[in-house]
Amino acid sequence: MEAPAMPDSQLANRQWAPAEIRAASWDEQSRTVDVVWSTGADVTRRDWSGAYVERLAMTSEAVDLSRLTAGAPVLNAHKSRDTGDVVGVVETAALKDGRGTATIRLSDRPEVAGLVSDVKSGVIRNVSVGYRVLEWKKTPAVEGRIEVREAVKWQPMELSLVPVPADQGAQIRKDPDMPENEAIETETRQWNAAARRDMAERYLTDDGEAAEFLRQHSRANERAFRDALLDHMADTSERSPTFPVVDTRGMQDTRAMQREAMAAALVHRANPSVELPDAAREFAHSSLLDMARTCVEAGGTSTRGWSPSEVVQRAFHTTSDFPTLLTESARRTLMPAYGSARSGLHRLARQASAKDFRPISRVNVTEDADLEQVNEHAEYKRGTFKEGKESYKIGTHGKIFGLSRQAIINDDLSAFTDVSTQLGRSAARFEDQFLTDLIESNPAMADGKAVFHADHGNLAAAGAAIDTDTLSAARLAMRKQVDPAGHRINVAAAFLLVAPDRETEAEKILAQIVAAKTDDVNTFAGKLELITNPYFEDPDSWFTVASPA
Repeated sequence: MEAPAMPDSQLANRQWAPAEIRAASWDEQSRTVDVVWSTGADVTRRDWSGAYVERLAMTSEAVDLSRLTAGAPVLNAHKSRDTGDVVGVVETAALKDGRGTATIRLSDRPEVAGLVSDVKSGVIRNVSVGYRVLEWKKTPAVEGRIEVREAVKWQPMELSLVPVPADQGAQIRKDPDMPENEAIETETRQWNAAARRDMAERYLTDDGEAAEFLRQHSRANERAFRDALLDHMADTSERSPTFPVVDTRGMQDTRAMQREAMAAALVHRANPSVELPDAAREFAHSSLLDMARTCVEAGGTSTRGWSPSEVVQRAFHTTSDFPTLLTESARRTLMPAYGSARSGLHRLARQASAKDFRPISRVNVTEDADLEQVNEHAEYKRGTFKEGKESYKIGTHGKIFGLSRQAIINDDLSAFTDVSTQLGRSAARFEDQFLTDLIESNPAMADGKAVFHADHGNLAAAGAAIDTDTLSAARLAMRKQVDPAGHRINVAAAFLLVAPDRETEAEKILAQIVAAKTDDVNTFAGKLELITNPYFEDPDSWFTVASPA
């Protein structure tokens, strides 16, 4: 079944296809050689949707030769950064018997002399044509076969000398009038050792391999040496097969990229204020069902004729792409809601990791931890550490919500994104409430006294106003805090934590003002950061808190 031609957005895509050089057609005087620049052979390529077969139509109606016949450049391996990459020019171009042929003229610049020599001698046999597609004919994938895309209108842009073509027919061919195995008397001369060594080291990257090859062919003439080198390279390639090849250098996994693009499109649909990346534009108007179908077909299964219910069922049970896509979309919706709902209370705590669910104790330095003078040749005295008696352990908290098959088929995006948003807010609320409960419960320490206790020097009278005097007293109390060994630990107040009822009062005391006289200077302006916790039960609650670091 043929699909409509692809949109004009494909016009700018530059691609490459294999060709071959007829080395024996080299003309020394004109510096020209004949090439076959395309046979229309099938080549497997890959894009967002997965692997497909590319085919070039080789008819005069399909191929626009205007650029080639106007003198298109011959490049070195498709490089076109500057004029130095141009190694020749196309003299003539034609189509015959389903093949594209051309005569190219190579430059006589000294820097390309080695390249020209390899073309003449048959070491470089491969040419690749760079082209752009003007119109595609697409045959969708069927069971057991991947999609076929035939370029029914296309334009060659340049020819390039390349080391490896995509088509094995892209090789230098000998003149039909010259038998392949014919011995040529003019090539019986011995080739000098320096030239042999240079060529062996150029094409055989392993030094030991090159040395052994030189030893075996030390008396070969130029023609015999080059043929032996090509045979050796072919044998090496067969022992380590590399074909068929799809070049994916610099690419990420295609299906992962596709999931990333679809997730971005879903998030944009749910919230148009979120920027839509260029890679996601092709999915901007895709429904959840469309995306489920895409995920199934990316795995090589055709969904033609399937009901919506079957598509959704197979998307969940035969591939991980669709569940992963929904998970990633939910995460992107959940995280902004989670971040915006947090009160800032989490900034007063230090996050840590735990490897299991057993109680965790922190290590304390013992009383003998003071540094002592060490005399010459004397030994350092050992200090000791011990586990603190206070401990904590982690727990698991969560909830599962389902997305029904009907919601996906109906493209009910709100049922999906609204739940994700609510889950994000719920997670933030749980964290804040958990920390609030921990503060308000004022649990007992290992010494049997509450965390906030007069004996710990961290408890003020209840209901005290937030003013310069009370903040000064709180700051002083923190500075005088000591460790279990009785040493000052120099804790500095960094945050002012208040209940909502005291927020305005706190803002006033922390506000920057321009004082008319010294006595009116606000000592605490810019010194403390205000955090309001809406979960405090006591409206008069306020605390000065040090940085967790």
